[in-house]
Amino acid sequence: MAQKLSVQKVKSMIGKKMEYALVDVREQEEFSKEHQLLSCCIPYSRIELSIERLVPCKKTPIILTDSGNNIFMRSERAARAVEALGYTKVYIQKDGLKSWIEAGYETFEGVNTLSKAFGELVAEDCNTPLTKPEELYAMLKQGQDVVILDCRPYSEYNRMCIPDGKNAPGAELVYRAFDQAPNPATHIIVNCAGRTRSLIGAQSLINSKIPNPVSALKGGTMGWELAGLKLEYGQIRYTDFPSDQSVKLACERASTVAQKAGVKYVDLETLKQWERKFEENTLYLFDVRQPQEFEAGHYPGSVNAQSGQLVQATDEYGAVRCARYVIMDDTGARANMTASWLTQMGYPEVYVLTGGIPVQEMTQSEPQNKNNGIMVESTITAETLRDMVKSDNILLIDVGCSYTYKAGHIPGSLWVPRSRISLAKEHNASPASVVIISESVPLAQNALADALEVWPSANVVMLSGGLRAWTESGFSTEPGMDNALCEADDVWYKPYEDTEADPAAMQAYFDWEYELVAKINRDGDAHFQVVGQKGSGSISHRPESSRYP
Repeated sequence: MAQKLSVQKVKSMIGKKMEYALVDVREQEEFSKEHQLLSCCIPYSRIELSIERLVPCKKTPIILTDSGNNIFMRSERAARAVEALGYTKVYIQKDGLKSWIEAGYETFEGVNTLSKAFGELVAEDCNTPLTKPEELYAMLKQGQDVVILDCRPYSEYNRMCIPDGKNAPGAELVYRAFDQAPNPATHIIVNCAGRTRSLIGAQSLINSKIPNPVSALKGGTMGWELAGLKLEYGQIRYTDFPSDQSVKLACERASTVAQKAGVKYVDLETLKQWERKFEENTLYLFDVRQPQEFEAGHYPGSVNAQSGQLVQATDEYGAVRCARYVIMDDTGARANMTASWLTQMGYPEVYVLTGGIPVQEMTQSEPQNKNNGIMVESTITAETLRDMVKSDNILLIDVGCSYTYKAGHIPGSLWVPRSRISLAKEHNASPASVVIISESVPLAQNALADALEVWPSANVVMLSGGLRAWTESGFSTEPGMDNALCEADDVWYKPYEDTEADPAAMQAYFDWEYELVAKINRDGDAHFQVVGQKGSGSISHRPESSRYP
């Protein structure tokens, strides 16, 4: 049984130079409303599907936390789930977030909060130049010599972009900018959807001492919309892979930036020694090339993490603090730029693999969506379910994503996250049969055990093949959330992704970002060390090197 820790004990563990993972098991939108700064959101509903990727070493201390409301016992249930997967040091923060607040500790809103705060500090300490949307619009109208580089992943860019903007994700900026703006007089403007990636991207070019004037588009695509300007949709303007000369320049500049930031390096032989100790220490291997490059061949065990996304959302790639990060690419340019930012973010063990990814070590892309859930044989076909629904004593529970359920679900099915599945008992306390449904088969499999706890006497089964099997059988679905048993808080929608977001929501998003540095200062758990124009830029002490030799 997992030991319960006081918030004071948890706070002291956060301040130590040791590996740990603080995991918040609430749903994502619930987490976004208020959470601890260094916590990583892994909802109990999906914990078996994500925990081994985010916390790969089974000996890492894991501290689980939730709202502190003991009705659903989410931390306790999550503890059983991760212990069943072989984790040996599982703890629970006593009374969850409630006790953290009562102790007077700082809490934060939003997601990817640490990365967002870092971006704001970079802009403040480095005086990153900004161009207002109205100014860029005028420049384009006047035919001025300007190049717009969109540093988001291609899928985001393709959804919506600034007119004339070209896609150059993350660390691709330094890699490609020399070819995209060969005239030193050309003004390079970097944009994303909001602020963080454009600020980091623009500052990457400035730190690399590219000769061109460089600025970030203030507010990105959201700022463009707030200014009453029109976006483009479905564009495919993608910057070409760089020329040999551009690669040479990018490698030289990125190496200088990395050295200034204090990036460490590791050779292949040492990396293999670290890999052999995977059961003792956490080791993350991040390949920061583009997805198509990664899929063509990559180092075994590495994860594709485009540089801009890894810096923007570090908690989505790794939950363990004070872990080793090894960053790799083919030439070193993109790896060095990425590592320089992670090091400044306060990650104490960031390394670049020297010599690039060895060709002889490369392997092809591996199948994704491995199922780590409970394997069961209690399944029924769509045809059987169609006949079963004629019964008056059957309970259909959809535990999938709320947005999928809203778009179309099996008629009569209830929606509730796995973590709150007991709410369905109020709808039917003694069903003869309970059928678990989801667009994700592993998600439904994992929810079966929870349903059996609530209805031990019922025939608990899942729909084989999930919702897709139902629709492919030609059976109808219905839209809406009329049968939702609780708030649909499993997904937090970014204002620039939410189709129903209004200007007020976009402005509130910016206001939240502007306030982050002050909140980070009060909290004291971040260890940023920005190499900026004002000096160190440190807003908290930098931790000593971790316990690694």
